[in-house]
Parts: sequence; structure tokens; C-alpha cells
Amino acid sequence: MKTFIFFVISLLFFLRMGLTQESRFKLGISVSPMYSWGLITNDGNTPQWLEDKYKESEIGKVSVSSSFTVEYRFNEKIQLGAGLGYQNNGQRTKKSVLFFIDNPNNPSGNPNPPIESRMVYNHHNLEIPIFMSYSVLTRFYLVGGISPVINILNTSTSILYYLEGEGDTERTVIEDNSTDFRRVNLFANLAIGFNLYEAKRIRSFVQAHCYYGVFGVSSKATLNRIPYATGVTFGVKF
Repeated sequence: MKTFIFFVISLLFFLRMGLTQESRFKLGISVSPMYSWGLITNDGNTPQWLEDKYKESEIGKVSVSSSFTVEYRFNEKIQLGAGLGYQNNGQRTKKSVLFFIDNPNNPSGNPNPPIESRMVYNHHNLEIPIFMSYSVLTRFYLVGGISPVINILNTSTSILYYLEGEGDTERTVIEDNSTDFRRVNLFANLAIGFNLYEAKRIRSFVQAHCYYGVFGVSSKATLNRIPYATGVTFGVKF
């Protein structure tokens, strides 16, 4: 990952050096704190009671994505762009209360057993955003686009919560092989943006941003999840 980040930053630097004479081009860097979740879909082969059980137990989670972009100013109102980024999304379960019954003939010997647990599911993706922005007022603009997404890793995190020492937790992260995850997906992106600061060579911005997947995260599961996310994007263009 460090090698990848170094490569991207170096590429941006050399691109910017090559574009200094062409004011129509802008490079961008952005970070997006998001709240993501999986919309459960059923192809009819999973019992309704089981679908309802999953819907009741699963909620969204906080995730962070980031991207590097190149943008071309087509005219005073329209900009076209593309880029490369890291995207994270997924969901988590609600906390479940744990009960332990010790056998008096064979006690566990644990004076502080966990009292609650939950699972967090993460999908780590490589994103290729392709987008168009349209200026509607002096500083406001709209953004729409699509993103081919390549799934690179999926993990599940087990979290145990302990009573003694308020806030004590134990996390175990493993690679998630619970289904045949879809290797390539397509996402639609929508945003409303505002330019916070503008100068001749640099611009900072903030965007209310949402995206959703066209296909489910699994390629074969009868009970699938369509990825959704909404949040805020902060970035600079130079």
C-alpha cells in the first residue's frame, strides 16, 4: 500500500509539472468519510423469515475512501474528469448480548467474560471514477458519474465487548471467504459541491456525496447486498 501511495503521488507530481502550461487541466486529491450499508436483495430462493432476520440484525458502518483525479475544463460551466482511488464500504451487525453458563464441574475460570459482540464486514476496492461537474452558481456545482470498481480484499472483524474496564474490546480480523465476491462492479455517483476557497492555482472544496452499486457484492448468493453509501468529500484541486 505504501508503494502504491508513493507511486500515485509521484505520478501526480510529474503530471502537474507537465500541465503547468495548460490551465484547462486540474489535478485533485480528495478524502471521503462515508456511512455505508448493504441493501439486502433476495432472488426468491431464501426464506422470507431468514431475509427479515438479516435485515433486522444489520446496520451501516463508517468508512473512508480517497481518490486522485485529473479534470479538464470543457467550458466555463462543464468539467470532465477521471481518476484512481481506494474505496471502502460494507456493513455491521447490531450488538448481540452474550450469555455464558458455567459447568460447576468444569468452570471456565474467566472472571471477565465478554458481554456483547458484533461483526463488521469490509469490502476494500480499487475505484476508477469517471465524472462530469456542472457549475450552477458562483461556487456551487453538481457532479454525476460512474465508477468501475475492482474488489481487492474482503475482511470480517469480530468485536467482543467486556464489562470490566468500560470500553474494553477485543477485535479479531480475518479474510472473508463466506461467498464468491464479485470481482468487478459498477457504481453510480452523485454529489453537490461547494468551492470553499479559490485562487489562481488552487481550489479547496466540499461535497455532499452518495453512491450505489449496480450489482450485488456477491456473484452467486441468493441473499445479496447492493452497496450504498452517503457522506462528505473534502478535497483540493491544483
